Amino acid sequence: MANTYSQINIHAVFAVKRRQNFITNNFRDQLHKHIAVTLKNDGSFPLAVGGWLDHVHAFFELPVTMKISDQVSRIKSQSSLWINEHEWVKGKFQWQTGYAAFSYSRSQRNPVINLGRGPPPPKTPFSGGFSCLAKFH
Repeated sequence: MANTYSQINIHAVFAVKRRQNFITNNFRDQLHKHIAVTLKNDGSFPLAVGGWLDHVHAFFELPVTMKISDQVSRIKSQSSLWINEHEWVKGKFQWQTGYAAFSYSRSQRNPVINLGRGPPPPKTPFSGGFSCLAKFH
């Protein structure tokens, strides 16, 4: 694929199993860095990784050679393994099944990256959090 060019900007969102508030300040930043490293190692380009107590946002450029489902599966499996190896939570940590993924053009990158900056949003049902993403679509 020497002559193939793509720019696929993906914003993936996934949650802790049963929406437990397990992603605490003790390791949240380290988790986000770990996810960014996983993305790099897989050939993706991390643009922003963030989230709160019960979910993660990963915004990245996906290489043409990888499917979205494969990349999100790798992020989730590698990060849950890392959390369990470091015993950051009591018991076995797991991500909820599934994820949401949105694609964005290059001109929409900065607004999406800026979504994660600032104070955490007020606690709302998970589905309500997608309303802020809808304005970009």
